[in-house]
Parts: sequence; C-alpha cells; structure tokens
Amino acid sequence: MVMSNGQSYRGKFLDGKKNGLAYLMLETGVIFHGEFENGAFSAIGKLLYPNGDIYYGQHKQFTKEGVGKLVYFDGSVYEGTWESNQKNQSGRM
Repeated sequence: MVMSNGQSYRGKFLDGKKNGLAYLMLETGVIFHGEFENGAFSAIGKLLYPNGDIYYGQHKQFTKEGVGKLVYFDGSVYEGTWESNQKNQSGRM
C-alpha cells in the first residue's frame, strides 16, 4: 500500500487496519520492520537505514529512543540507551 504521505506499507490488514508483522518504508528511505496492531505500530522493532546500518530496539516515531542496539554497516556495534536519535553515554561500543 502506498500512502499519500510518501510511505509504503507491506503487510497484512485486519478489518481495514494494518495488523501483524510488516514493513513500513518511510519517506526518508528508512524501513521499519515490526508489529502493527489496529493500525498502530509497536514501540519496539527494527529500523533499516539506507546506508546499511540496522537498529534493533525501542523507538519513538521511528527515531532511536530508549534501549537498543545499532549494528553499523562496517560491523561495529553500539548497545545502550538513546535519546532523540543520539547515544546517551550509558552504552558500550
């Protein structure tokens, strides 16, 4: 499903609403892979970035927020907490 805001959804529907494990491509090129229920997305999931980085964990409106792990394209990993898409000094690289 391609939406008027530039996002595209690939997954199942239940009673006309997004439901179940699905992919949502944002207008920025970031892909969210996670659960949907009654049209709402889960606050935990996977974010796939166009540069090859992959984030697993909590997010707020598809921005890294809370506890998560970022696997960089070069293979390095950061695990810890995030605030407004930024590392929160309480993690490890």
